[in-house]
Amino acid sequence: MTRKHLAIALAILALSLILRAWNLGEVPFGRDEFLDINATVGYAKTGTWRAWDHNLGQVSARVNPQSDARAWIYRYQVAKLFDFLPPTEAVARSVSVFWGVVTTALVYLMGVSFTRRREAGLLAALFYALSINALEIDRTLRMYAMFVPVFAALSWVMFSALERAPYRSGFLRFLRSKTGLHFGFLLAAAVLGVLALELHLLAVNIAFALFLFALLRMFSADGRRYGIYLSAVVLAAGVSAWAIPEKFAQISAGLKFFENHYAYLGIILRDFAHPLLGGLLIVWGWTALWRAGRRSEALWLAATVGGITLAAIFLWNRVVGKQYIAMVAPFVSVSVATGVYYLARYLESQLYGRRVFAAILLLALALVPNYGYFFAENNTYHITAAGDRPDYRKIFTYVKKNLVPGDVLVTRNFRNYYWSGAGVKVFDFGSERSAEALAREGKVRKITREYIAQIVAEHPSGWVIFSDNDEKFISKEARAWMAENLRRLSHSALRGKVVVYRWGRE
Repeated sequence: MTRKHLAIALAILALSLILRAWNLGEVPFGRDEFLDINATVGYAKTGTWRAWDHNLGQVSARVNPQSDARAWIYRYQVAKLFDFLPPTEAVARSVSVFWGVVTTALVYLMGVSFTRRREAGLLAALFYALSINALEIDRTLRMYAMFVPVFAALSWVMFSALERAPYRSGFLRFLRSKTGLHFGFLLAAAVLGVLALELHLLAVNIAFALFLFALLRMFSADGRRYGIYLSAVVLAAGVSAWAIPEKFAQISAGLKFFENHYAYLGIILRDFAHPLLGGLLIVWGWTALWRAGRRSEALWLAATVGGITLAAIFLWNRVVGKQYIAMVAPFVSVSVATGVYYLARYLESQLYGRRVFAAILLLALALVPNYGYFFAENNTYHITAAGDRPDYRKIFTYVKKNLVPGDVLVTRNFRNYYWSGAGVKVFDFGSERSAEALAREGKVRKITREYIAQIVAEHPSGWVIFSDNDEKFISKEARAWMAENLRRLSHSALRGKVVVYRWGRE
């Protein structure tokens, strides 16, 4: 790498860091981030994976070890920060920022590896640094920020295991001649596969990329070898279903044929100023790489992006979520960068040389990324009441400030980070767990009319706080009763997709 390339690479990493770390604590925790902050603070205080109740200052009554210890490799890093730093939003999310910068560097290496062009690698890293999908994941306290680079590395070494030959003679080359596999990379893939699965079951989606790649390669000179691989994969799946039926059932439960999740296309392409422009550059990147003689690399990128996207649209049995499809973002960035690079090279050869090449790259950097996102009213840097995300920090700061002795709360207790130290009694609700498990914790799955009426009758004053995401855990009759019998509060701190009721003392 020349000094010029090194300087550009360091500048891209600096940009990646700035975009991910800027005002990191400005936006309050939302949705599943509360699960992570509760689990990591609990581990920091007790050394065990038990969620922390910030309201009462003790281990939570909620007993759900599977949830608390989930993605423990990621959460452990966050918990260790709390040994010497306070558990603020910015501190907790800084682990995700770190992994986001690591992914940016990894995308550069992948770009160089697939194209053999440093300029393409630098472009890929820059597109990833600016990626909206990547930024949102890397500024969120969730395991996805670490899962994405691990999955990308897994995909990369799997490709290398299939397509790279050992440089030196010896046992690895002998095995390669007999099996067609590079066992050094295969061992690395096994390690990364275990790590990826520890972070999230989404790691199994590497199978869709492998399947589509092998299917496409069957029409090449290595078709027989890949036909054998496909047969082996089918056999391994059958053996797994027989040998470890519970794990196999857990994985297969996440799949359902003929789903209709086309929204994932919009999520993937929102990184670009116009989705059509992004889509065309992705496909052109694969085509140009193929025409440049790097056919295996072109097929791998197409199989990874295409295979996982098709699975997300037609097979995933889960609600659509931006975080779930984030694992394709590195490969999208490499594909687009490849398309831009080869387009610039083509125009350079047809027109006026090096200046045209530089001009095309600058034009692409100006026109391709979705810079409008950074000026939007609601994004990863700031939110307003008009956005989809409630500002729980403002909401519960207002509630906590106006609490009086004897008040109770009826709300989702896993958000208690924002009424830390209040010591208030909470009537919790909302969960998919069994009724027996909830009863042991004094919690109900769904609020009924009778349940809320009983709470109000037995307690002289209190609050009900819920967001639009919580409404599925509150019956229509209960919501109608609250609207008729309780006082709904209106205040600047309580705006957005949230409802706050008060009863008792004024």
